[in-house]
Amino acid sequence: MNISRVIILYLLCVFCFSLPEKLITTTNNPHPLLAKKIQKWILALQNNNKQAYNNLCRIGKISQRYLYQALEKDINHVAKKNIILITEKLQLANEDVLLKCIQNSSLHIRVREQAIVSLAKSGGQNSLKLLAVIAFERDSLLYRSAAMTITKLPKNTKYTIQLLQHWDRNIVQTAHKSLVETTKQKYTANYQLWKKWWENNE
Repeated sequence: MNISRVIILYLLCVFCFSLPEKLITTTNNPHPLLAKKIQKWILALQNNNKQAYNNLCRIGKISQRYLYQALEKDINHVAKKNIILITEKLQLANEDVLLKCIQNSSLHIRVREQAIVSLAKSGGQNSLKLLAVIAFERDSLLYRSAAMTITKLPKNTKYTIQLLQHWDRNIVQTAHKSLVETTKQKYTANYQLWKKWWENNE
């Protein structure tokens, strides 16, 4: 590679990263050189590379297609978990993609758990209903993650109340504590009491 081409490539990279974020994210079809950079950064996530993580966050929506594609590829669970974190941070989380990750038993448990957290934060009511179902599946490796995630978000009060019926006493205690803190009510961990309160205040 001659020196002039090296200089051009360098200037292009500098130019891309000196642009305001709004300009960087105006297209979903980046220059081929930037596309290669994106793919390189995604691979670097396998080693928990913070610079690669920050670069992908900085370019915003332009990386969305590549991030989703990477979830389907043979990269390690560290990278896939980071990808889900990035899409959540950029508010690009796709409900269908997250549901697919949760339901894919071949994925590492940490990836599926992160998908649950992101889904709870960005998903709609249908997604929350699904998490509530998972929370009560005895054979699921994810029931505890789903239950604990539900208790951490104020908008999930209805589903947190349902957790008072759980067979896992730790989950019941966590759900009760969350309800007391978020609603300021002083009821005991009695499902019927909380259900009645919810119906009267919904």
